[in-house]
Amino acid sequence: FSHRETVNGSWYIQDLCELLWRFGNTLEFTELLTLVNRKVSMRSVGNARDPNAIGKKQVPCFASMLTKKLYFRTNK
Repeated sequence: FSHRETVNGSWYIQDLCELLWRFGNTLEFTELLTLVNRKVSMRSVGNARDPNAIGKKQVPCFASMLTKKLYFRTNK
């Protein structure tokens, strides 16, 4: 299950985009994904059409097969 806001989209994509924007030039990719996991896991559903969803949390998980550190660098 992945919580998705109708206007802003999924929490995971919201937080991934924000953290890529803020730290994409400096942090290694798996470090970024770890920050995304933390940020998403701190959220909880405040209001929803389904009353059973209120108060629920989400914890993402990623698996990496990378064999080297991955950085996204911009050309200066």
